Amino acid sequence: MRGRAKRKTGPSANGPLVNGPLVRGFRFVDFLIILIFLSTAAICINLFLLDFFRTINSNEEPVGTIVIKNNIVQRRLADRVMWDRLFVDSPGYTGDLIRVAEFSSATVIIESNQINLSENTLIKITGALEKLGAYNIELQGGNVSISVGEEGADMVFNLMGKQVQAAAGTVLNANIGDEGIIVQVNEGQATFIEEGHSRNLTEGMVIAQDEKGVERIIPMAVVISPLPNARYLKDSTEYLPISFNWKKVNIGETENLRLEIASDRSFSKYYQVIESFANQVQAAFDTGHWYWRLSYEDTFLSSGQLTVVDSSAPEPLSPAINSIFRYLNDLPQVRFQWSESPGASHYIIEIDITPDFKQPRIRRQSTAASFIQPIPQPGIWYWRVLPVFSSAYEGSVGYSSAASFSIERSSDPRAPALEVPEATVTASVTARNTPGTPVAIPPVRQTPGVPQTGTVYEFTRTANRPENRRYYIVRSGDTLARIAFQEYGNASRYILIAEANALSNPDLIYPEQELYIPPEN
Repeated sequence: MRGRAKRKTGPSANGPLVNGPLVRGFRFVDFLIILIFLSTAAICINLFLLDFFRTINSNEEPVGTIVIKNNIVQRRLADRVMWDRLFVDSPGYTGDLIRVAEFSSATVIIESNQINLSENTLIKITGALEKLGAYNIELQGGNVSISVGEEGADMVFNLMGKQVQAAAGTVLNANIGDEGIIVQVNEGQATFIEEGHSRNLTEGMVIAQDEKGVERIIPMAVVISPLPNARYLKDSTEYLPISFNWKKVNIGETENLRLEIASDRSFSKYYQVIESFANQVQAAFDTGHWYWRLSYEDTFLSSGQLTVVDSSAPEPLSPAINSIFRYLNDLPQVRFQWSESPGASHYIIEIDITPDFKQPRIRRQSTAASFIQPIPQPGIWYWRVLPVFSSAYEGSVGYSSAASFSIERSSDPRAPALEVPEATVTASVTARNTPGTPVAIPPVRQTPGVPQTGTVYEFTRTANRPENRRYYIVRSGDTLARIAFQEYGNASRYILIAEANALSNPDLIYPEQELYIPPEN
C-alpha cells in the first residue's frame, strides 16, 4: 500500500533493543572505563605512598638544620609533591623548598651560616657552587636576613636572575616583593652580580631595583642592628636595653627619622615612639615578641621584629633540697625535674658528689624538663641544670643553683627497694609489716623527693596502666608525625598523641620517653 510506513528493524526511538549487541557493547565499555579508573587511582595512591615514605625516610645527607620555628613552616624535598611540616631540628637537604607562612618565621643553619626567614617567604636550597666555594640559596619571594659565619664557605643568593655573594662575616638583608628587590648590607661586604657585571657593597650600602631591573632612587635606611628577626636572652628582671643603629640613604643628615615599637604587627598600640635625627637610639624591652619600623615623613624605610626570652636559671624542683632516698638492695633511680625555660632547645644536667662540679660524675642532656637517672653509689649528691638556647639568640645564661640529696642504705628489711615514680602518678602499693608478708592498702599519691616515713611502701608503676592502653617508647630520630603514621597510618594524627600526653610543644620529644597512644576514634 502506498504511503505505508515501513517496520523498523533497528533500535526504537525510546532506546536500544534489550538484548541487542549495542547494550553488550556499552557494558564492556563501562567495565573498561571502571578498570582504567581503578588502575589509575591505584597507581596514584602507590606513587603518593612512595613519595611520602621517601619524604620521611630520606637517606640523603642534610646540609642544614631548622633551629628555630614559629608557627607554620613547611619543606618540600626535591622531586617530591608533598610538603612536610617542619619542627625544630628538622634537617634541610639540597633541592629543598622551604616556605614560611603568614605570622610565622624560621631560622636555618647551614654550616656556620645563619639564615632567618620572615613570614610569607619561600627559598630553595640549590646546593654548593664549587667554582665559588659557596652555598647557593634561591630567594623566590619574601624577606631573609643572612649572617655568614667567620669560617666556612661564602653564601650566594639568587634574586630574580641576580646574584649576591656574601663573604665571611657578612650580615645582609634581601627582599623580593611586588616593587622588585632590595639588598642591604648591614655588616661586612658583598658582591652584587648582574649580567656579568659586579658591584662591591660595603656596610650601610643598599641596592633597590624594580621588577624590570631599573634602579630606584628612593629614601632608605639600612638598619645595622638589630637584625630583622633578632632574638635576645634576658637573665634578670630588669628591662633589656637594645640599640638601634642605621645609615641613611638619600636622606639629609639633619632629617628626623621616627622609630615605632609595638607589641602587635598592626601597631595599634605603641610600646615606644622615638624621633631622632641621629643614626642611633636605644630602647628598653621586657620579655616578649616586639615589632618595630623606621619611617621618614610618610614613608616606611625599614621594619622588623625581635624576641626577648627570659633566660634566668631554672629552679630545681625534684629531688628537693636535702631529700633522702633509702634502699635495701638495689640503688634507686631518681627522677630529676626543674622549671622550664621557654625557648630553650635542651638542657644540660650535671650530677656530682662535690658542689663545685669540676668533674661531674654524671652529665646528661635532655629536651624535656625532667628525666630519670640511676645513682651509682650511696652518699650526698649535688645537681644543677643549664638551659641551652640556639646560637640564633644573643645573650648569656647560667646554671641553676645546686640542690643536694642523699642516698642511704638501710639494714631494715622493711626498707623500700623503690623506683621514684613520676610526679603526681597514682600507683598501686603494698605495705610490708613483716618481711615477706605484703598487706594490700588503697592507692596513694607519692611526691618525688619526699622521704618515706612510718610504713614502707613498695611502688609498682605498671599497676596504674590499664591493659587496653597502648604505649610507645620514643627512639632516636623519631618525630610525632612519624610515630602517628606508624600507629595510625596518618601522619597528621600526631595532634592526637600530643594532646593525649599534654605536650605543649610537639617538637620536644626525647629518646626513651613513653608516650600514650590514644584510640583514633
